[in-house]
Amino acid sequence: LSDWAKLRAEGDRLVFAAGGDVWLYTHSSERLENLTRTGSVRSDPDLSGERVAWLDARDAPPIDERATEVYAMDLRDRLSTRLTRSQVDRPVRRTDVSIGDDWLAWIEVARTAQVVSWQPGLRSEVRGYHLVARREVLLAVEPLPRQGTRIIDGALYFNCWVPTLGWGLNTVDGGTHRLALPTL
Repeated sequence: LSDWAKLRAEGDRLVFAAGGDVWLYTHSSERLENLTRTGSVRSDPDLSGERVAWLDARDAPPIDERATEVYAMDLRDRLSTRLTRSQVDRPVRRTDVSIGDDWLAWIEVARTAQVVSWQPGLRSEVRGYHLVARREVLLAVEPLPRQGTRIIDGALYFNCWVPTLGWGLNTVDGGTHRLALPTL
């Protein structure tokens, strides 16, 4: 790999992003395949069973170059589907997409009214998409940055940082949160 890539493996499959595309390597057939061919992938993909998920800028509003949309692909038929739709005048930055069983989850950071005095105009949310019900839902709201979403065994894990005042200094404290995901 010429680019730094985070690899995700399951069974005999491995996915990674390189050169703006999502790549799939199947060990049993020793086949490397470009799944997207767009050059606009903006995140490391995630893999679960027969599905791959990633963030892509090809259909994102052009106002903000950080704006992304969530995509998922069924590896049985190689069809990709755009799952989110940003408004043209309100682009959304998404990060840390994760897929597991019937759920996708990601973090959205959008400009809103000032939420806290030291962080003007940003709001982050953990959002999810149920693949069977074909429905996007709000899973958690927090005006502070989060990162590291990961779906494991029907639960969503994510990190959250909270500002604290310790010994007269502004510091940050936080931890990992677990959110059980409903079956439907």
